[in-house]
Amino acid sequence: MSGVRGPRPAPPLLPGARRPSPWLILAVLVISLLAGVELAAATVAARTAHAWLGRLGGSITVAVAGRGLESADAAAARAAEILALTPGVVGVRILDPAPGDGLAATAMGLGAGDDRGGTPRLLAAAFAPGHGAARPAVADLLSRQGVAAAADVHDTLDSPLERLAFGGAGVAAALPLTLIAGLWWLTAWAATRAGRRLSSRLDLLSRLGAAESQLAPPLAGGATTAVLVGAVLGAGAALALAAGALWLPAAGAWLAGRDVPTLVADGWDLAPVALWPALAVLIGFLAARSGARRVLRTLP
Repeated sequence: MSGVRGPRPAPPLLPGARRPSPWLILAVLVISLLAGVELAAATVAARTAHAWLGRLGGSITVAVAGRGLESADAAAARAAEILALTPGVVGVRILDPAPGDGLAATAMGLGAGDDRGGTPRLLAAAFAPGHGAARPAVADLLSRQGVAAAADVHDTLDSPLERLAFGGAGVAAALPLTLIAGLWWLTAWAATRAGRRLSSRLDLLSRLGAAESQLAPPLAGGATTAVLVGAVLGAGAALALAAGALWLPAAGAWLAGRDVPTLVADGWDLAPVALWPALAVLIGFLAARSGARRVLRTLP
């Protein structure tokens, strides 16, 4: 029985509708790149801020940096001696070095490094009840003694570290939401545009009895595929950039040479970037279906 063939597959209802748009792929790639870098940076910053919670104890945190021949360690020891003799201070301790100390010092108004390339050191000081008014003057006291210092009073709303924490949290929340909204709008617009381009064929198929459940999937397929390709490429580029900035010695040296505080990351900090394509595809699928249905509901 040679030569017997099965039934030929039915031609597509909407030829070319599933073809992804190159401009949408590029737009999603850029959005995914920005989202991936922001997610990696926000994860590292959140982990560092959580680690600070157990370190920034006492009434005030002081950051000191070395100047001239004096190292940051020596400056911290001298600052601890000065603070221990200050009226109202009941305890001073030098905090162990940790990633994020440079960022904390920068937030307080002190440079991320000293004249010898070292990272600033942090101290925690506790004041006795009734001596809180003396806390804001700690930095001036140390400066008069030749110590380059900046201070953060923890229980005031103008605390530099509080501003950094609240500002970072706001940016970390606002930027992904903005990118997600932009991704939804672009994908829905692309599906709507594809439907308008095929409006005459959609009108004919609708008059012949084609249901919305038959027309919506191919009409939204091109935009969904474009989101998939762009999200994978963008997330891959973000992973490469974030990994290079965090772990390559050359990148760390370049940032340090420009007085930019750096943080220590591990592989888990990049996990949200790897999850972005799945979230982007889900958003793109729902947005494309929404745009396709909007066009189909305008048909007679």
